[in-house]
Amino acid sequence: MCWLPFLAVAGILLGSSSPALLAVTTGQDAHAAPYIGVVTTIPVGRAPRSAAVDPFLHRAYVANAGSNTVSVIDGANWHVLATVPVGEGPCCVALDPATHRMYVANTKGDTVSVLD
Repeated sequence: MCWLPFLAVAGILLGSSSPALLAVTTGQDAHAAPYIGVVTTIPVGRAPRSAAVDPFLHRAYVANAGSNTVSVIDGANWHVLATVPVGEGPCCVALDPATHRMYVANTKGDTVSVLD
């Protein structure tokens, strides 16, 4: 299943005892009306704050503020490929579509981490 071309936003389950990425897709029901549905829930690091999607690499990136990491998720099989240590307090991730690099703002450390 190739989910990322139509995955516009990855939601974060906040206030949960098990932080996770909530993958949401849009589609059409039997009456051709648009709908939104949960595809899967993927465990990630502590205190997830934001997510970004690279549709060309079929990956999602989740900033985990409580564990100072970014979870890299494979969109083809819904598994965490890697958990990458970054600076203190990662809160936001942004994609450079030309280079496929992710930029992570680390608010407590006053740094930016760049993931290749």
